[in-house]
Amino acid sequence: MSSVENCRFYSKELPEVDDLVKVRVKNLEEFSAVVELIEYANIEAYLTFSEVSSRRIRSLAKHIRVNKDYVCSVVRIDVEKQYIDVSRKRVRQEDSNLFEKKFQRAKATNSLMHTVSRNCGIPLTELYEKIVWPLNNRCKVLNEYAYELNLESISTYEILSFLYVDSSELDALEDVPEGVKEDLLRLSAKHYERKEKLQANFKVESNKSNAVVLIRESMLQAYHDINKELHDHLEIPQEQREILMDTESDHENVIDVRVIAPPVYSATLTVTDIELGLAMLNKFLARVTEIMGENGNVEIEHQPTSQSINDIEAFTNRLKCIVAKMEEDKVE
Repeated sequence: MSSVENCRFYSKELPEVDDLVKVRVKNLEEFSAVVELIEYANIEAYLTFSEVSSRRIRSLAKHIRVNKDYVCSVVRIDVEKQYIDVSRKRVRQEDSNLFEKKFQRAKATNSLMHTVSRNCGIPLTELYEKIVWPLNNRCKVLNEYAYELNLESISTYEILSFLYVDSSELDALEDVPEGVKEDLLRLSAKHYERKEKLQANFKVESNKSNAVVLIRESMLQAYHDINKELHDHLEIPQEQREILMDTESDHENVIDVRVIAPPVYSATLTVTDIELGLAMLNKFLARVTEIMGENGNVEIEHQPTSQSINDIEAFTNRLKCIVAKMEEDKVE
């Protein structure tokens, strides 16, 4: 069993009836499956034969497997005995899809807290009590306003992931263990320093009789010019540049041009420095346009974008709108 999951994700010790939960099948018995509730420190529950599927089934083993994960609904709880029955057949697909997103965020938060626990030598439970559970409660309040403003909800994982651009929610917490904020900020920054593949799509057309040659030569010239500028900026040695410029290979730190469907092409670039990558892709497109000149037309169909930057801007804008609405209501 992975240690990443062997912890309670939420402040409440047990789920409630009708809650959706993520279960892992531990073993199969004659009339039921013994499962573990991943979000609740792997406490045991039971999935009976009759609650596996709405269809008639002859063999439980054909519908669920040991060590596989499933989304189930809680149907009965005996709090004193901590006896829990779950159902798979009562879960609607659309509810399962929504729950899966929530679970993945909670699991990612759990993994992050395990890392901080190891780095700082602080018990995982203490980190949950002082950081995660208070942030979960804070998100419930924020998301009431998010719903009112018709905005996407805010999650604890987002708050922790984007600490390096906005640490206000963590700063508002009391009694955060020493060294934890610094470690979270470092992990947050490291998370968004990873390599990212940037892409721009563009259309190149020409009415000249030698259009194919003109287009090919313009892109080849731009390819060499801008990659040279990129490699000069990164101070890449000459011998490494020759390897990077091997057009048969897919390397990072080199603009790669591919045909999508003539006359549409894509220019991609895998980099760590996202801002530099976006600037270089824009320079490449401008260079192709310049070289083609009056011999053809270059149209940008999809501007160079970064999913990381898009995510950051979306989060910060949502949080600002929600907090502003909360402050406005306080004044009223």
